[in-house]
Amino acid sequence: LEGVFNAFPKEQQDCYFYSYFKALKEVSTKWNEKQLERVFNALIFVSKHSINTNNDEDKDYLSVELLELISTKLNDKQLYLLIIHLLEREKKKCKWYVRNALSKISEDMWKRATICGLKEHMQVIKEQNIWQRWFNNVNKKIELLTFGLMTFNPRIQLSCNTNFDDLNELIRYCDEQAIEWKFPTHQSKWDNSSIDKDIGYPCLNDEIEE
Repeated sequence: LEGVFNAFPKEQQDCYFYSYFKALKEVSTKWNEKQLERVFNALIFVSKHSINTNNDEDKDYLSVELLELISTKLNDKQLYLLIIHLLEREKKKCKWYVRNALSKISEDMWKRATICGLKEHMQVIKEQNIWQRWFNNVNKKIELLTFGLMTFNPRIQLSCNTNFDDLNELIRYCDEQAIEWKFPTHQSKWDNSSIDKDIGYPCLNDEIEE
């Protein structure tokens, strides 16, 4: 997609991109899984390219808005990849429309992405030795996920097995982030003020995820 639009004269690029955006928006409800996957991969590619470049902000905004548009149609793996990508963008080059897209992600979508991320992390831990994990920086995604949960959905409740080691790892990262931001950890109590006394702190219960 990026190559196609860059081939246009500069004065025509925004016009063509906006026309493409409108066309995709109109046909998005009719895509099958394979078509959705191809569009998702293309939009992620364009958005990733924008992280390290100074692309036209209008085009970048429309590509993020398209990702937001299709987010409710994504499977768990795609949704997880989308959230991680948006969080990478949020931390590296904060744009209001990226933050806006993250803020619109529902609690159910955060749950799906988090469970998917924890399962992936557990699989990588099983398959790689400590040096491979260090070299590949496998904790980066969990750190980003923690940042996202603490920022955009801090009161999320997940259902899972208490023996789920990666859940404990996620709690550890949440505690570290909370300490860095001078927030209570999951073992601490909220200030017993008239405002917060009836609000429970984010917790992870002991039910098994169906």
